[in-house]
Amino acid sequence: MRYLTAFLLCVLFVSCQVSQQALKVPVERSHTFNASFDKTWTTLIRVLSDEAYPFKIMEKGSGILQTDNMSLDVATMEAYSTTKSSAGATYRNNSGTINLKFFVQSKDSSTTTVQITPYMQGVFFVYKVIANVDEIHVLESNGTLEKRLFDKMGATLRGTKPTV
Repeated sequence: MRYLTAFLLCVLFVSCQVSQQALKVPVERSHTFNASFDKTWTTLIRVLSDEAYPFKIMEKGSGILQTDNMSLDVATMEAYSTTKSSAGATYRNNSGTINLKFFVQSKDSSTTTVQITPYMQGVFFVYKVIANVDEIHVLESNGTLEKRLFDKMGATLRGTKPTV
């Protein structure tokens, strides 16, 4: 009976782990637009400027654009990352940073692909028995930011007002 209980607990544990992984929604980090490279590049710069992202690298010839670090507040970190505050660890307010790397590549004269690689980190205040500490965590994007930027770019390229 003891072995059966141990076996069932193992099966339950493994099935919970598998189901959590299966529920992960893939993040769209690349999007293809029906627009020329020049029009897509200009739109990307306009959208990022509207969002107040500071530029660090802009190399149109190679299709590489990178924003400089920008501060994130707790609400933004919670909205854009898969890491959430918990009872044992909370974000320090205004302690997060984000920078974005873009690769813009023309597929042909009227089709362009934009790839986004976000890099976010946040400082957590962690409650420990001996002493409370701050820990820096690299945050995984949940895809919300990428979708918002792609939607704004798409609306701008279509000549419509973005809904986000």
